Formats: sequence, C-alpha cells, structure tokens
Amino acid sequence: MKEDHRIDERVWTASAVAISAALVLSGCAGADRGEEAAPEVASTAAANQDGADQQEPSASENPLAGTRWRLSEIQSMDDAVGTTRPDDPSAFTMTLNADGTVSMRLDCNRANGTWTIEPSADVTNGRFEFGPLASTEALCPPPRLDEQIAAQARYIRGYLIRDGRLYLSLMADGGIWAWEPADEEAGNEIPFSTDADSSLEAAILEASPDYTREVVRIGDRTARYVHARIDLNGDGRDEVFAYLLGSIFCGSGGCSLLLFQESDGGYALVNNFPISRLPVIVSDGTTGGWRDLIRPESGGGAPASHVRHAFDGTRYVEQERVPADTEPEGTRVLAGEVSYQIGIPLEPRGEEETAEEAAEEAGTDDPEVILRTGLLGEWQWVGFEGLDNSTLRVEDPSRYTLFFRVDGVTVQADCNRGQGSYDLDGSSITFSPFAITRMACPEDSMADRYLSQLEHVRSWRIDDGRLFLTLMADGGIMEFRPGRGPA
Repeated sequence: MKEDHRIDERVWTASAVAISAALVLSGCAGADRGEEAAPEVASTAAANQDGADQQEPSASENPLAGTRWRLSEIQSMDDAVGTTRPDDPSAFTMTLNADGTVSMRLDCNRANGTWTIEPSADVTNGRFEFGPLASTEALCPPPRLDEQIAAQARYIRGYLIRDGRLYLSLMADGGIWAWEPADEEAGNEIPFSTDADSSLEAAILEASPDYTREVVRIGDRTARYVHARIDLNGDGRDEVFAYLLGSIFCGSGGCSLLLFQESDGGYALVNNFPISRLPVIVSDGTTGGWRDLIRPESGGGAPASHVRHAFDGTRYVEQERVPADTEPEGTRVLAGEVSYQIGIPLEPRGEEETAEEAAEEAGTDDPEVILRTGLLGEWQWVGFEGLDNSTLRVEDPSRYTLFFRVDGVTVQADCNRGQGSYDLDGSSITFSPFAITRMACPEDSMADRYLSQLEHVRSWRIDDGRLFLTLMADGGIMEFRPGRGPA
C-alpha cells in the first residue's frame, strides 16, 4: 500500500516575538478524530508589513535552494473538498532555483517568478512566499489544477520539510500543497535542445505529410519542436528524439514524439509515437541490442501510466503498461520544462504564400499589402549602430528574430516569444505592442533592449539582402540577416 503522507489539519499561529519562533500546531480536531498527529508547518500572519529589508538566508541556511519537486496532492481544510491528486504528478513540477527564481510546469502551462524563504531556528520549517508569477494561459484538460495553483500561489505563507516531502501552506488555513522530490540527477538526464537542425526538420516534415502550409493557414499557428540525442544501440552514433509542439500535433494526452536514426547524411524514421508525455526514460535493459524505452502517458480520461517499449529488430513495440506510482529507473531524455514558446519554429510543407497571392485571395490590390513581399520570412538581429558611431554586435542572432507574415509578425526575444502586427506606408514601418511571454532569460540576455528598440522603429529598407530598421529621432539602426523562410 502506498504510504499516506496526508496532513489532515493545521492551525497556524505566528509568534509575536520573532518570525523564526517555532509555530505550534494545536491538532485538536485531528486528535478528536483519532487521526495521526500532523507535523508542524510554519506560517506568519503580519510580519514585516513595515517593508523592512530582510537578510536573505545563505545557501547553507536555505534547504530549498536548487531543489526540484513534483506535485503529490493538494489538501483542503474543507472536508467537503478533501484531497486532490493529479493524474500525472510529473505534469506539475516546481524548480526552486538558488538565485531566488522559480519555474513551474502546470500541466500544459508554464509559470515563472520569484520565491523567498525565512527559515525558523529549525531550517526544516519557516516562512515561504512566492512573488508574482507570470504564466501562460493555455486551456488544459480538466480538472484544471493549473488554474488553482496559479491563483493560490500568492497566498502561500509557510513551508515544512518532512520525510523527504515539501509541504507549502496557504494562509488562513486555506490548504496545503504536498510535493515530492522530482529525483532528477543532472548526470542521469539529457535536457531538450532548441538548436535548429535543418536536416532533422526535413526528416520531421517527411514523417508528417499532413503538416502543410494549407493546414497551418486554416489553423492558428505553425508547429514547433525540441529534440535530444542519445545512443540507443551502442553503435557510437546518436539516435534523435523530436517532440512536436502545437495544436496540429498535440492533444489532451500530450504531443507527437518521433524517433530518428542517422542515415546517409540525414535521418530515417524509426518510430512515431502519436501522443506522448515527457520525459522519455531510456532503460539500461536492452532488447535486440537496443535499450528499452519507457514513456509516460496520461490524459484523455485514461489513468496515468508508464508504457515500456522494446525493439523488435525494426522498430519499438509496446510491451507493458504499469501504473505511474513510481518513477522507472533510467536516463531521462528530453528533460526540462518544454513549452511551445521556447520550441524551434517548424515551417510546414508547401510554398510560402506571397503578398500578391494573399492580396488576390483577399480580393484586394492594396499596394501596401503587396509591398510586404520583401519582408516575408525570418530575420535575425545581428547588431545595432548608433548615430554616434557606437556599435553593438549580437553574439547569437538566432535568439533574436522577427518572422514577418502577410497578416502579422512573430518575435523571438531570447527565451521569450510573442505575436504582433505591423503597419507599412512606403518605407515607413511601425510595430504594434507585442503580446509576449515573460520568462526569466539568462543574465546576458539583450531581450529588453531588443524589444525596446523595436518599439521605436519607424522605417525600413533592404540592402544587399539584409534588413535595416531605423529608430525614431535618429535613434540608430538595427541590422538583420535572413533566417528561415523567404527573404
């Protein structure tokens, strides 16, 4: 029987003398029911409302810095609500980074923000708070625990570490979030990559004949992908997993997962798993000289499970399904918080629609529409030149892009992505405010500067195959090189 870690009742009382004073659990109601005494969890009521600065605990005093957790259950103090457990705990994860930032996977959504901690004399409990969380807002399947967590995070006030688990308590006896370790050792996982691979993209398109420009035109947006490499058969050459993102390839149970083998300078398809969750676990056990694969599956009304696949000499075939109560051993491939926003754009099959074709389809001969032809496709920011002869060169232009379409523009600003529109009038151009994600990018990111400059762009020209955007009031010139798509 699975061990019951439930905390049945909490009474939070703040010390009037100091934040670090131990808080006492009354536990009366639980004792009256003859239930197991609940562990103490620290909480505070109105400490530091004067805004006084607090000294951050050192790494040795912060037992949560650099830890990663997955949601076990949400415990309500209302007996009518009871305890709610996710079908797939791995779909709800929380990484508490040592720099005070937090990243969360909330089913089909992602959230980023900050966290603070004030340990008591016993560092296993104390005060805990989240700062504002910036979250995506995709529509996940019921029971929508993502919405509940995102809404309640601001009310978390205390933490307790007990028996290897982390309990986060809401203020005013609002409930408890119970987390268990995600058990991801860096040496035993292979994170996903967002480095574009044109040969791999060609193989993905070959394996996805229904993914055409016409389908994208009818739908809402192009697909994206991430990938990871691992040698599955010991031949010294890596096989490649590609995980496809977007409404065309995803459903309530996950997204399409493709497995490729290097072949004649390209890639040959080994398996197409139509719907899968991540990460893929590569077992140390082998069948036919290939390591076994274990995939997590959940959603669509089916119970969460792990599916083991073995190689039959040609491809991987399903062998068994086991409940998702325990994490299988092996190397976690495509590990990390994958989201559509950080995936690599995957251009569909078919010719890019020209401005003239779009104008004809829309029944217009608007010269401004036709003028957009030269802009269509992707442009990568390579640098900036000020009118005072100051210059800036971008180390990795692929992190800062514009993808012009007839009806709008997609922007990538390092780890963030968004959509917007643009207006042309001859050589003049202006961008509307971008609707963009708000993830915390690396310290060397130039995302804020990039987006700020785009806000002030007023004219454009293409010279020697490069795009130049001039800022208002002689503010300087942004230079772009062609990327994917027509230039």
